[in-house]
Amino acid sequence: SSNVSLFICGSFNVLTVIVLGIMLYVNLSVRKSKHETTQLSDHKEIEREWSHFRAFFETYKDSFFGQQIFLLIFIIRVAGFNAIIGYAFNHPLAQAIIIAVVNLAMSLYLIIMRPMKTKFNLIQQITFELLLLIFNICIAILAVADASGSEAIELRNNLGEIIVMLNIIVPLLSTAFIVLRILLM
Repeated sequence: SSNVSLFICGSFNVLTVIVLGIMLYVNLSVRKSKHETTQLSDHKEIEREWSHFRAFFETYKDSFFGQQIFLLIFIIRVAGFNAIIGYAFNHPLAQAIIIAVVNLAMSLYLIIMRPMKTKFNLIQQITFELLLLIFNICIAILAVADASGSEAIELRNNLGEIIVMLNIIVPLLSTAFIVLRILLM
């Protein structure tokens, strides 16, 4: 029933906050330890000390704190997306606009901060983020058309075709990135 759903949703929200807190603590601790020493060998020892949590920082640059916490930002974005869908389900126009704006912000973050250590990972992440942005803009335009009561049949058909093309392109592109990664190894 709705009480069970609310309990499950609340439990996942609490779990998300706990995981985010752990991620923030680990990243701050690693960053603080690395900045207290200039020896590269000490940096390696710090990374070994936190090796159980290396997924939180290993593949991300640490020149700036904003780069180091990419995974934290990414998870906040995913949790935010789920919260927007779950809590604002009666407001599809607001959902579509907020999701598109958050997607745009994430795209700009990736382009400006370039948090990944390898260019390949960065290009892959930016590519998918920009494709998702196109998708979300299409959805936002459709939501505006719905809210205004506009039939705009041709616009809807064109946006639908773009959405279908994106649904074809993304899996193909995912496969291409996997093959390319294998070839580069």
